[in-house]
Amino acid sequence: MIWFLCVLSLASYAKAQSCGTPAVAPRMTRRLMYGPFQARIVNGEEANPHSWPWQVSLQTSTGWHYCGGSLLNEEWVVTAAHCDPSISGDYVILGEHDKGSAGEDIQRVRISQKLCHAQYDSNTIDYDICLLKLATPVQMSDTVHPVCLAASGDDASFPAGTRCMVSGWGLLRSNHQNTPNLLQQTELPLLDNQYCDRTYWNGYITDRMICAGAESSSSCMGDSGGPLVCQKDGAWNLVGVVSWGSSRCSTSYPGVYARVTNLRQWIDNTMSRN
Repeated sequence: MIWFLCVLSLASYAKAQSCGTPAVAPRMTRRLMYGPFQARIVNGEEANPHSWPWQVSLQTSTGWHYCGGSLLNEEWVVTAAHCDPSISGDYVILGEHDKGSAGEDIQRVRISQKLCHAQYDSNTIDYDICLLKLATPVQMSDTVHPVCLAASGDDASFPAGTRCMVSGWGLLRSNHQNTPNLLQQTELPLLDNQYCDRTYWNGYITDRMICAGAESSSSCMGDSGGPLVCQKDGAWNLVGVVSWGSSRCSTSYPGVYARVTNLRQWIDNTMSRN
């Protein structure tokens, strides 16, 4: 009996520590879209509360949301370099669904280190990735849980046409003044880089980028830094970090994301050295 209980305890611990497996099942009922150079979900839908438990909100000290991010483990969050959070004044908010509610059991954590890629280029938006080390480790729960990272070079697991999900509190329309309180999501297909560059972006797509969308939904301002996740072996893998796209958040154009399979080694090296 003691052995059996130990096995159950170990199994429960392993499940609790496993990445990319939300306790709340995501809503997968309709296909939505992404809007580039401004990061928001356009033509999306409300996500099931806490079904993307790695989703974080980057907020100023006044509670203003300006970017998203993804929880990698108890100490690290990944976001976009162009979000440029302030270590002295900004917060990482975890476990949130409704930004307008005071009743959620959120964790509000300061940033101790901001480590953006040294080759980030604000003109080309290349190498648009940044790691944030949290000042205090977060407490894992059903509403706060890490995402898996796509393996370095594993593009074969996420070919063009793969259906993936993007989430965030970005604008619902490019002309809206305020971001929504409720977390939004949309389903998007991955695109081939050469096709994306030739058809839509005319030379701007690099190996550090991946395209998704151009299918009646899109991300927009406020979604930047947030997760583009795809399923592999039953777990959600972070394949892209919301980066840039159409200035009008056009759903006819694909959004562009920092490609995790290309940047994974930098992520691993940066976390291990800090």
